[in-house]
Amino acid sequence: HAPPYKQAHLPYHSTPRCQFASQFLIVAVTDLAISFKSKNKKTKLTCRECAISAIVGGVMEPSIFGIYMKNFKLMLAPCLGMAIAGGIHRMLNVGVYALSSSNFIGWTALLSGGVNNLVRSFPGTIVGCIVAFVVTFILYGEKNLENS
Repeated sequence: HAPPYKQAHLPYHSTPRCQFASQFLIVAVTDLAISFKSKNKKTKLTCRECAISAIVGGVMEPSIFGIYMKNFKLMLAPCLGMAIAGGIHRMLNVGVYALSSSNFIGWTALLSGGVNNLVRSFPGTIVGCIVAFVVTFILYGEKNLENS
């Protein structure tokens, strides 16, 4: 292998950054899972607003500070989903070739590696979302979140 400074003609490839392309969706799915399971109208509305914020703007702080900090165990769901998505992305050799935003536009950073690179990112994202949804359903308790 040639040293990195002699590989300037090769595109920069970073697998850990491919998480930016899926983290917004995993957080949004976690919020929606809480919204589906909750019976409190205020919690349902807050979770839906946080999900929209994550998908459209890539802003996940409302979810973290508005929902997960009330029941810190809920933070495990998106973290576990992202970890599994990252592992699958690594196994499928998904790479990010440009910096992009952490919302739905973030998937454009995967296109520099070709459409195949973008398609290879979908299984990790889907499995991460499913894991986050299931873990949220297991960990979420109405009394833990509502009484805080």
